[in-house]
Formats: sequence, structure tokens, C-alpha cells
Amino acid sequence: MPLVNEDANPRVPYKHPMPQDALPDIVIPDALSENDPRMWVQQTETVFFRPLCLNVSQGYWMNLLKVTKAGVLSRHRHPNPVHGFVLKGRWHYLEHDWEAVEGSYVYEPPGETHTLRTAPNGG
Repeated sequence: MPLVNEDANPRVPYKHPMPQDALPDIVIPDALSENDPRMWVQQTETVFFRPLCLNVSQGYWMNLLKVTKAGVLSRHRHPNPVHGFVLKGRWHYLEHDWEAVEGSYVYEPPGETHTLRTAPNGG
């Protein structure tokens, strides 16, 4: 159902109650900060991730991935779709001919098996 603007001035905040089942917003200031190493989970010697949202009831999660050394990370398969955005560096899958570079968006369909390789010099 589209939201109807009942106010004459669109700059006035919405004043009515939110739906009872609406979840609260998640805002993580400075999510890229590396100042607190407790925010990053070490997966291997060179791979870390930072959980941003773990939604158990709807079965999805969002995290940041940080890789500190170039090379093959792992062959893997995701049970759900993956949406990725490259903030820094570059990487590719050995099974594909494209490369994800800084600013790239990547969609991975569920069930695909691929081998992640980060590139030297910022991958």
C-alpha cells in the first residue's frame, strides 16, 4: 500500500503510528571503522568479517568482508542470494570472466558454486 501524504507540507515528519510489526531501524555510524577490532570476526589469518545485521526470523544477514592478502580464499556455495558491493580493492571468481572492482555491484544466485580470488594490490 503506498504511503499517502496527508500533510500539505511534505517537509513535515509523518505523525501517525508505525505498524505494530514494524522493526526498528538499524543505523551503524562509521561501519567501516577498524578502530575496534572486537567488531571484526577473524575467519582465517587474512579474512575478517563484520556482522551488520543478523535476521534470524527472515533468514538473512548482512556483513562487511575484509581480506588483507591476495590469493584464493575458498570455494563455496550460498543457499540464498548474495548482493555485494565492492568498497575497496578487486576480486573475481575463477569460474567467471568478470572482475568486481571498487564501486561494483555483484548479484550471486543461490546454489551457484564459485571460488573466490582476491587480486594483488588492494584485493
